[in-house]
Amino acid sequence: PNSGYDPRPDLDALRLPVLWQLGAVDKRMYTPETLADLRKVAPGARRSFTVRVYAGGAHSLRLTQDGLIRQEQTSPGFAPGVFRDLASWLRRAVPRR
Repeated sequence: PNSGYDPRPDLDALRLPVLWQLGAVDKRMYTPETLADLRKVAPGARRSFTVRVYAGGAHSLRLTQDGLIRQEQTSPGFAPGVFRDLASWLRRAVPRR
């Protein structure tokens, strides 16, 4: 909100399914606020929203204790399920030719 940019018109204009993968401890884009914003947009949406929140996931979805950038640099890897969920969602969302 401080930037003056309101993403709702752009989200409303989407005509394709969307996967939101969020880290539960993201310090750059606070997950509770993002989820609240998505709940406001989703009811009028003309596309499906799928939302996944990963415990211990920072903004990069890498595992951290507190979501701090310095913790991302020494992370043991990505939050469990990130790539499995992405692959599963793609199989359902993208039509086969």
